[in-house]
Amino acid sequence: MLDILRRAIALLAFVSSLAVAQEDCSRFVVLDEYSSSSDYAAYERVKTATCQETVSNVQSARSESVKFGIPIPVADDVFDMSFDGKSSSSDWNYWKQHFCTSNFYESQTKLANRNLSKVFSDNALAAVKACLAADAPYGYFQINKTGDRFFFHFKTGTKETLTKATLSPGVASAECPADNPFNLSAKERWFGYDFSGTPLEHNCPWNGDAGAMNLKLKNAGTRSIPLEKLVKVTVPLPPPPPAPATFSFYYTTNNNMHGPYETAAPSPYEKWNCVQSRKFGGWRAGFGEARGSRTCPDMHLSGDHTKYETGEYDRPNEYWDNEGICSYVFDCTAR
Repeated sequence: MLDILRRAIALLAFVSSLAVAQEDCSRFVVLDEYSSSSDYAAYERVKTATCQETVSNVQSARSESVKFGIPIPVADDVFDMSFDGKSSSSDWNYWKQHFCTSNFYESQTKLANRNLSKVFSDNALAAVKACLAADAPYGYFQINKTGDRFFFHFKTGTKETLTKATLSPGVASAECPADNPFNLSAKERWFGYDFSGTPLEHNCPWNGDAGAMNLKLKNAGTRSIPLEKLVKVTVPLPPPPPAPATFSFYYTTNNNMHGPYETAAPSPYEKWNCVQSRKFGGWRAGFGEARGSRTCPDMHLSGDHTKYETGEYDRPNEYWDNEGICSYVFDCTAR
């Protein structure tokens, strides 16, 4: 319950700050559906933002996370982890070194099974909606779930004309040329494109490289909306659960059948499921009977000792001659 409350407060604070501060909205410019598609992808996206050489503490890591379209509540979920008892706030260099070489599946327990992808998606969408609802001009990239296209959206709350637009050559394409990413006509490019009351939008293929959409606006001036590099990840299957511990041990009775003795038996027995797999031997059970004429009874482990299953032979104080011995092999599996 406390964790849910903490998330709600974090989301409210995050969205509120974006809604009221234009400079924050200008930094949160990516709605990343690719990185929010799975917990693994979200974890790796935080790595991409955090493991840069320029990131020197938690504060700069949070700042970079926002640039990469990672909501603060998601980043904080990751920053809350500890490695060898050292947190991101107590020893950043140690924490960063271990986080940047960590494996998501090994870190799941540290994350307390938090649903990073849902927190990522919910918070990012709420942040973008808050910035779109503000009066100030706002532009953002929306990365699709496969990470190979982006949708660019720019809106203003007033009358506006686009006089020039360019897209970084590294992310330009035939569909979205570097010098005319919105495919404006010659007339629109010469006289300007009036998009008052209508968002400026375009859908482009993307190779994942970093770049920026640069806009020259008649009223709002020059705007550059950055797009950080996307590192594609292959989400591996979770590792299989470890195989249960197994072993076998040998168990034999003494010559006079006064009781069993053991060799390498498990301890304590309660932690193992042990089943008799083999038995061999026999004894002369009465006067005049041939050696081995009576087969050994089955045995099983019960509680913290071994008992015969067959009550007829469960007579440890009765004398039997020295020619009788029973041996057993038990196969055990950890519970």
